Amino acid sequence: MWVALVGFGTVALKSRHRDGFIGWKPAVQWQRLKLLANNTRFLILPDVRNKYLESKVLSLTTKHLSVDWQAVYGYPILLAETFVDDSLFSGTCYKAVVWLPRSKSGFSRNGMKYYQHGPLKTIFVRPFPHNALHLLADTIPHPELFHLEDAMNLNAEALNN
Repeated sequence: MWVALVGFGTVALKSRHRDGFIGWKPAVQWQRLKLLANNTRFLILPDVRNKYLESKVLSLTTKHLSVDWQAVYGYPILLAETFVDDSLFSGTCYKAVVWLPRSKSGFSRNGMKYYQHGPLKTIFVRPFPHNALHLLADTIPHPELFHLEDAMNLNAEALNN
């Protein structure tokens, strides 16, 4: 029986609050941005009623995200992000499973320009391994990350041939 729908996709190219949290330099950011995922959809189906279900679904999804992503795309996820509309939700289920509220944003991008669209959204982030921020921000790639970057470059070259 289906109880929820959860979707992840690519992250925004720039997010002042997320990028500040990670602490990476622009050159490193462009190399490692693919190691982040955005929780684009999270829906508990309307007929389902179960106390704490949102937190349980989000917890299980978070535990499997990096492994599942690696199985499909060939590299893991080191950090996930999402944007919660403050006028509609408080983000309680994200807080319950250790997603960290960073700041608020009300901007979107159209083409090459950013526009303030009005509703404020809280940005939540969730690093996966305990050293994810260090792996993402360090200008000298760690052996495990160096291996990942090689694999990602090889995958990109294979796609171009």
